[in-house]
Amino acid sequence: MILRSSDGVDFRVMKAVLAASSPVFQDMTTLAKPLTSENKDKSSEVLAEWLSIVVMYASNLDKLLCILYPFVSPKVQDLEILSGLLCAGQKYDMDAIIDHVRAELRDCINRTMVALLWRYMHLLGSIDWKMKHA
Repeated sequence: MILRSSDGVDFRVMKAVLAASSPVFQDMTTLAKPLTSENKDKSSEVLAEWLSIVVMYASNLDKLLCILYPFVSPKVQDLEILSGLLCAGQKYDMDAIIDHVRAELRDCINRTMVALLWRYMHLLGSIDWKMKHA
């Protein structure tokens, strides 16, 4: 099966992986009809099933597919990308994507909190020192 991103990039994917990851994709893959030589686009060189996802750019679709396939999931720290992944996860009812985004957001919040604590502990420490020596 070929997924086409909203910016026109094609991704060859296994229907079984999509169907297992999402009831929405499962329904879409069972309803999709393969292209035949009678109904294929003359500019197309490949006979394949097409499923267009118009709400995702190729960079986000690539990360979504990396999370779904049984490999090491990518670390995503960009909040805009995480937001797009969460929207797609909700739209296509993909629990694995939603869980991954939640975990990434927790990590992001933890890193931010540690950085803020470190910064303000340092500032508070220097203020405390100045007050003792004033």
